[in-house]
Amino acid sequence: MPIDELLRDIAVIDADSHVVEPYDLWTSRVSLKKWGDKVPHVVWDDEFGSDVWMASGQYLGSPGKTATAGFDKPWPDHPKRWSDINPELWRAEDRLGLMTRYGIYGAILYPNISLFGNSHLSSAAEVDPQLGLDLVRAYNDFLIDYCSADPHRYIPVMGVPFWDLDASIREMDKLRLRPPLDGGVPHGIYVTGAPFPILQIDWPGWLCHSGIIRGPVGNIEFKLALRSVAAKDGLIAYCLYDRACE
Repeated sequence: MPIDELLRDIAVIDADSHVVEPYDLWTSRVSLKKWGDKVPHVVWDDEFGSDVWMASGQYLGSPGKTATAGFDKPWPDHPKRWSDINPELWRAEDRLGLMTRYGIYGAILYPNISLFGNSHLSSAAEVDPQLGLDLVRAYNDFLIDYCSADPHRYIPVMGVPFWDLDASIREMDKLRLRPPLDGGVPHGIYVTGAPFPILQIDWPGWLCHSGIIRGPVGNIEFKLALRSVAAKDGLIAYCLYDRACE
């Protein structure tokens, strides 16, 4: 029996999926005149033999390494250029067809590029808080637009500019404009770094509206707060590497 028929009556959610960021995600949304090479961009690297993400001279990853599905060569080989990547992996509408064939109803979309998961975002915010905010806002705007292809099947995990409380709330509120998801699946945000101002947010109040939170490693106060919130029915709080907080 084909997998799509086997799973026809089961709404399978891919809980750890990722979006393949287009090369112009930031360069088309953030001022290059103002920020120059601090804006994440893609260049060809002879040492890697592939396109790579760079910002402020820092390597942020190789796009093709996270887009190998359907590639005709075994790992660690990977698509070297954008034209080598299967469009079903990066084009929102085509990806829905691929998901349907695999029997996947919905996907929780995390970032691929190492902007949120390492020190680059924090460093950018330290250089200039506005730079960090511009990078986060650009990513969130892209992701909301990407998920608009089917907001009932794509679940965005957005970034939060944790160093700015008001800006964090504004970015979080973008989720409130989205239609409700089928089956009560919550929307998500991604908190990274050391979110000292963000601890002031009324997390229980916000989560009662919509909320997966993926939180920072090592911030015990934040984890304890989420742990208490997670006990509420219908809410999910997820702290990195902390099973007690899942």
